[in-house]
Amino acid sequence: LSALKDLSNEDAVLRLRPTSSFNGGKSKTSGFIGVRLHRSGRWQANIRAKSQGTPGAKGRQLHLGSFDCAEDAARAYDRAAIHFRGANADTNYPREQYTHDPVLSALKDLSNEDAVLR
Repeated sequence: LSALKDLSNEDAVLRLRPTSSFNGGKSKTSGFIGVRLHRSGRWQANIRAKSQGTPGAKGRQLHLGSFDCAEDAARAYDRAAIHFRGANADTNYPREQYTHDPVLSALKDLSNEDAVLR
């Protein structure tokens, strides 16, 4: 951990994140899953919501918002991924960071359809 103290938060996260030959949906510009830099200069978070009852369908892409920094967009993606995919969600940050998250608590009682409308 002492090697991480001189790194920025983003560089530390990228260093700690497991690597693989498959990019897992990570943006080429941000290094985060579900986050991309829009031409406006703001970071956008998006997630694919699976279609119910349509085997093999990709589902529709949901825009989660535009953010000033990639880290905030990554957290928005993580919350949506945990809500929609549960324990199988791939997240940008460790799942433990979301244990007592107020946004996820508010989403907990909503169906996926209701969460999309909020």
